[in-house]
Amino acid sequence: MMKKSKYVLILFLTFGCLTAYSQERNYGQELADLLYNKRIPEAVEYYEQYKDSISHPFATDSYHLMTAIYFNQQDRVDVLLSPFIDKYNGSIINDDVVNYITEYIRLSKMQITNETENGGDIHIPILTEPLIIVNAAYNGIPLNTVFDTGCTLPIWATKDIAEKIGVQMLEEYVPKDINEIKINAANGWLDSIRVGKLLLTNVPVVVIDRGFFQLCIPDSLLSNKVIMAKIDSVSSKTEIIMGLPIISMLHRIQFDFDKEEMIISFNHPLNATKNKNMFMESNSLFLNTQINGLDFTAFIDTGGNWGDLTVVLRDEFYQTHKGQLPSLPPKDTDRTRGCFVHGAENDPFVRLNHSTLHLDNQFIDLRDDAVVLADRKFYITKDGYVTLGLLKKLKKFTFDFDAMRLNV
Repeated sequence: MMKKSKYVLILFLTFGCLTAYSQERNYGQELADLLYNKRIPEAVEYYEQYKDSISHPFATDSYHLMTAIYFNQQDRVDVLLSPFIDKYNGSIINDDVVNYITEYIRLSKMQITNETENGGDIHIPILTEPLIIVNAAYNGIPLNTVFDTGCTLPIWATKDIAEKIGVQMLEEYVPKDINEIKINAANGWLDSIRVGKLLLTNVPVVVIDRGFFQLCIPDSLLSNKVIMAKIDSVSSKTEIIMGLPIISMLHRIQFDFDKEEMIISFNHPLNATKNKNMFMESNSLFLNTQINGLDFTAFIDTGGNWGDLTVVLRDEFYQTHKGQLPSLPPKDTDRTRGCFVHGAENDPFVRLNHSTLHLDNQFIDLRDDAVVLADRKFYITKDGYVTLGLLKKLKKFTFDFDAMRLNV
């Protein structure tokens, strides 16, 4: 599912507050980028190498706070957090960043245990229709779990499911911005989640007081019996959602769609010879790739089911490079069909003529499965995004969050 929540990380570093300290290279900005994208081991290595060149106090204060959170040094967090917020909130950071840090503190309390012998690979059966679904036990209660890189929340549950599995609520329901609308939501804790031989404990959960699909279905479609029947069918298989904040902590995740299997590896050699082709920004995952020879940065959404459509381009990107992106004449059938994106509004689109994606030194033939959707119709970040349809086309691929690579 496309972004359910906007944890927009607005560090006003981008407006130049650190640039005065280094005209050639902004070491403080580079350190902050690593810290606030939760790449803490890299940030520690970077800090040790360049600490004499990092002059701005915000960068060093952020380093001390974020590493204390990462290494679960609660006493240090208690000492550093309040002065940090008092010092920087309203100047360099805003409430969105405070919420981001608070969420990170909650996530740092979670423990991940590999219960296989000698810490070996964890093999987990999956379903691939209508989304990537695994069966997991929440406090011992099995639920169909959507594996969704497009979800910016750790675990996302509805109120009835939260009550069923015994989520410990931390607060009253209050209006929050989710999927660009106000909805009543609250934070909670879950004792345990078991997925095969993987055990998660002390898991943060965000609970909403209505069904998932009510967030993205326009009122005009609620009376459409055909669409609502399809949504009811899908929602019965979508009991709870695991989002990117947890997924990105699982190190290396291989998918084999032919075998309908997911393999999580905690111990694997890091291939330092290949460049990174993924990055994270504000709890969202992006891919650096090429389409028809053009540099293309795409949001990766395993929860975006558009049927046979594989890649969605922003209209702005398409208009800029129209000469290298020939399109087909429109057909009446060229309308979106997925109920997981933009509310099943059945919007028309422009279909590209035989496009090619360059990924991990391979050329992926998309035929005519890449489309352009007008920006006013759908929220798309960067140049576009890749859907579940593309991942199914790959059949076998790996998210390597240690190397920050999508390998095929």
